[in-house]
Amino acid sequence: MPSERDTAFPLKNGKITLFAEFFKFCNFRLPITTFCKSMLDKYVVHISQMYPLGLAKLRHFEYACLGLGFLPEPLVFRALYTLVWKTPFFTFDR
Repeated sequence: MPSERDTAFPLKNGKITLFAEFFKFCNFRLPITTFCKSMLDKYVVHISQMYPLGLAKLRHFEYACLGLGFLPEPLVFRALYTLVWKTPFFTFDR
């Protein structure tokens, strides 16, 4: 964990910076789920490049599928959402 004097940038060797909102708002947990990892890999996006609302859409889709008794399918997610660049981060839009 960082100290109060640590800053997000410049990045320290071997470390990444994540929004605190990932854990509060997006229900992001470590270790990352297989679906979330597969989607980030498919789009070739690092978690630190995601905007919190974009990650929330990914996680909400995953929870909705699991709540309905289905495994989350990348093709269905990609039919509903498009990865877009909204400076300086990526997000998912309809």
